[in-house]
Amino acid sequence: MPRSHNPDVPIIRTRFQTIIIWLLEFFITAMLYYFSTRDIKAFNYITIYSVNPAIVINSFPMHFWISILFIQILARLFKRSAVLLGALSIEFLIEYMKSTPIQPVLIGFIIWTSIFESFMSYKGGEYYSRQKILKQIGYNVLYIFLYLPIIYFGYVFTFSFTEELSESTARTFVAMNFLVNMLFLVIPLWVNFFILDRFLVPYFPLLEEEEKIISQNISKYSDDGEAYDDFIPKPGEFYSQLFTHHSLEEDDHTIIVLIGKVRFYLCTRCTAMILGILITIFLSSIALYEFNLPFSPKLALYLIIFLPIFPLTDWGLQAVLIRKATTISRLITGFILGISMQMIAFISDEYVVLEIIIVLSYFIIFGVLFYFRVKVRKKQYDKEALSEFIAENSNPV
Repeated sequence: MPRSHNPDVPIIRTRFQTIIIWLLEFFITAMLYYFSTRDIKAFNYITIYSVNPAIVINSFPMHFWISILFIQILARLFKRSAVLLGALSIEFLIEYMKSTPIQPVLIGFIIWTSIFESFMSYKGGEYYSRQKILKQIGYNVLYIFLYLPIIYFGYVFTFSFTEELSESTARTFVAMNFLVNMLFLVIPLWVNFFILDRFLVPYFPLLEEEEKIISQNISKYSDDGEAYDDFIPKPGEFYSQLFTHHSLEEDDHTIIVLIGKVRFYLCTRCTAMILGILITIFLSSIALYEFNLPFSPKLALYLIIFLPIFPLTDWGLQAVLIRKATTISRLITGFILGISMQMIAFISDEYVVLEIIIVLSYFIIFGVLFYFRVKVRKKQYDKEALSEFIAENSNPV
């Protein structure tokens, strides 16, 4: 069975796929920014560097620097617009819900960081080889210093000044706090991409010189060597059954995530399911903590009953070879399954017994379908093996 994804052909995404990827990048950025900027009291008293603790508590607590680090990393991996809008939407939401004055300087810095970091998008290999290390670090230092005057002159204070603490002194403290902490973040940012590079190096595509050597020695391999292309990942691919749950000849069950030079293969349904869980947690957290709208346990019970029908039907029909699932159907039903799984967290004590019965019922149905899947697949493989045997032995000598 030939592979669905040809690693020798550039990835060409449809407009629908491009929109879906952009939305996922937007939600991932929004989720990380939202949960990293939650008002964790312990973080309010911890900073990487502090000149004046009183001002630090009022301006740049630890979770602010964590959120900025996330923006720096994501801006190099994702599309600029997705990262920018994801972070800004949550920042405006937080400021609106807390009824705090809009901080144009801090919002401006989020925009500033997203734009500059996106110019240094991750290509793969340059960090591990330590090529252009001054460029990688120097650009970070440059845009930090360029924004320093805006922080100094434009920062809006939320407290009154005293004779012991003048406005100019306070601005100096804030600017120094901003400068030192941002310079400190350059280290984990670079180390993060160095580790990513180190992990991906064994999976990088072959260089032109390496391809020439292989093509020159291709005659040493048997004529059947090309058949192994459908069973062994090629250079430039990261294909592990831990993440795909399928052998390489069934790569139509996977989606490709491009990280630098390497193609990551992920199980389509499982990836959509995990995203469904995370996005449900994210949106329900905003509804509860920002708008004080708890999720109805009764509605959660109804969703647990009905939502799993769709992914179970899609997978079941494919399992018994009645209908082949598509990438779109796997994405949609996997996302629906993720939502239904997260609904379990909203069930109250009065519905616990019903919840257990429903979950057990679906597991029993899944087990029955899996049993028939094994039987049908075995019958199909036996039929194919018999056909091949007859074809090989029917040819005249």
